[in-house]
Amino acid sequence: VFMLMIVIAETGRGQAVLRFLFWYLFLIMLVNDLLMFTGLITFKDGNHEGYLVGTKFSVSYLHMNLLTMWVLSRRGRKDKKRVPVWIAAIAAVLVAMVAIRINCMTGVLGSIVLVVLFAMMEGENRHKLIKLTSPWMLLLVLVLSVVLAFLADTITQIPLVRYVVEDVLKRDTSITGRTNIYEMYVANLTGRWMWGYGYGNGNDVAVSLFGYQNVQNGFLHWVLQVGIAA
Repeated sequence: VFMLMIVIAETGRGQAVLRFLFWYLFLIMLVNDLLMFTGLITFKDGNHEGYLVGTKFSVSYLHMNLLTMWVLSRRGRKDKKRVPVWIAAIAAVLVAMVAIRINCMTGVLGSIVLVVLFAMMEGENRHKLIKLTSPWMLLLVLVLSVVLAFLADTITQIPLVRYVVEDVLKRDTSITGRTNIYEMYVANLTGRWMWGYGYGNGNDVAVSLFGYQNVQNGFLHWVLQVGIAA
């Protein structure tokens, strides 16, 4: 994949790749949504509803990626006008509605963030958007993703936050069991911090230790498999 990206960059085919990816994702979305909304073929994983492309998160990311590819592929073509922010916002609302249908708050929040980023692309704050690509910003996000995991339970116990989560959003303050995982995480990594439980064993180990198919945090899931050293 890395070699392919180099070839694409050197031959100036970036926009062609974006257009290809857009139509590729569009066809997958059509089939997935057709099955999902019609119930023509249903997928079950125990008591949970599954989908052609995987979990509810995969469905949300598919729609967000498709919207992003649409905006970027139009943005780079001289023969077509760029997608106005208000049209992108309407499309993001549709993506959010799909996320609500499959009960994925990640997709709803992601849709809101996408609208903000699209607006920054076209506005005077574009230089601020470019700063988000900084390696230091990536490092900061990685650190925050780990720190917030262990502070999540404390944050959700704040009265205002608890009210919003339970009464407004009708969600569980355990964040669908995630805080339970983070409470047990440190104890279960004792003696395994350096090398983990082995590459590729993450899902099986997570089920046996926490009762969930993964750690529900990408960075911590990698540490569980290959340790801090890797």
